[in-house]
Order: sequence, then C-alpha cells, then structure tokens
Amino acid sequence: MSFFEKEVFDKMSAYKNKRSDVQGGENMEQTELIKLSMQTLPEKLRHSAQPVWFRKNEIVIRKSEPTTSAYLMVSGDLLVQTEFEDGNYYGFAHILPGRYISDLEILSGRLINAVTLVAIEDSMALRFPLDVFMECLDQDIEFLRVITYGLADAMFDTSYGRGQNQYADSRKKVMRYLLRYMQNHGNGADVLTIRTTRQSIAAEIGVNVKTVNRAVKRLQEQALIHIEHGKIVLTTRQLEQLAQAMEESQEAAAF
Repeated sequence: MSFFEKEVFDKMSAYKNKRSDVQGGENMEQTELIKLSMQTLPEKLRHSAQPVWFRKNEIVIRKSEPTTSAYLMVSGDLLVQTEFEDGNYYGFAHILPGRYISDLEILSGRLINAVTLVAIEDSMALRFPLDVFMECLDQDIEFLRVITYGLADAMFDTSYGRGQNQYADSRKKVMRYLLRYMQNHGNGADVLTIRTTRQSIAAEIGVNVKTVNRAVKRLQEQALIHIEHGKIVLTTRQLEQLAQAMEESQEAAAF
C-alpha cells in the first residue's frame, strides 16, 4: 500500500464504526467517508464523482464485460474472482478502502474487465466517468503516480500471497487467511468475527469447503479460534497465538 493509500485507508477506517444517523436517513459514516475520499481526488474527478453502494454478494463488475467506469473504494470489501477451466470461481485478492477499481484496464488500454468483483460485505465506492478518469491520468502526473504505485503494490501483494499459498497445507492456508483478514478488518478490536462464509474462504485459498471445515475444526481443537453461531471468532489472545503458530510452522518448514 502506498503512503497516499495508507493515509486514506487509515482515515477511512477511523470512521468505520460510526453509526449515527443524520436528517434524511443518510448515515453519518457514509457522509464523512465521501467527504474524505473527495479530498484525495483531482478537481475534475471531484466534480464528476458519484457515490454508489453495493450490497453483500452483489457483483460489482463482471469479467469480460466492457469497462465503463472507474471507482475508488470508500468502505467495505470486494473479492477479486476469476473463473478457472474447471468452471469454478476462485478469489485471490481483496479491494479495500483506498484502492481503485478498473485502473489496470485503463492503464493497459484494454477496456475489458479482467476479473469479476463481488462485494463480500455491504460496500461503498465513488464512481467516475471513464473519459474524465483517463483525462486526469493524462494531465495530472501526481495522480498518475498514485494510480501506478497503488496498482503495483496490489499486484505485488497478490503475487507474493499466491506464491506463499501454492504449496501450503490447508491448515496453513486457513491460518494465513485469518491473519490477513484480521490485519485488514481488525481495527484494534478485542474480539473479531470473520464475516466471510466458508465457501468464500475456500474459493479464495483454492480448496473445497470440506477442506476448510476440517482445518477450522482442527484450529478450534487447538483453541486458536472459537465458533459462535457458525462464525469463526478470534480474540486478541487467540490472534497472537495464531500468529505464533504460523511463525513456528514456517520455521519448521525451513529445516
């Protein structure tokens, strides 16, 4: 994550738990996040930005369809999916607040969606007309630098993470997923519930649901997690123990 994106992400996260309503039924959190996001944009994009909302499980963009808009994530979490030859969809990355959508397609000059994006929780973004976004890239070198740095950073994270997971056993894959989820969504909470379904976890780490369930059961038996109403839950203490167990398993694999 670039310094620019980190600043935006940190500020956005500070508003994440605000739930006070304002007149007209609009959520104060959404109002503040939109204002904050607008401050980080070139003037032309600020004037053309439209807030859009995505419900959980809604498809935001679909692979192979024309790229019609660019977006800046404001809140929530989108899963990046692609279809494999076996007909299954696998998730391999997340789009979090501060990240742009469609930057890859626009910079490559190939205005066809490279992946499918699915909201794994209620999410919000700012949408920009394609021509205005491209014009800002051409005319604002600082904005172009922000986009290219952010894209390169995201691609590095994806490539590095996929390399780590390729030969890991299922338990390690689930542990790595939980640690990454806590890093992205924890926000200093003492207890965190993993909102992602087992099916989504399986798709992202490249295993089937039964394998995820077996790994979850084993982690529960080791008291590294606990289950509440079918959801995976971690306390701060369990997170520390999970990170330590992951580190020890990596050290053991090195010998």
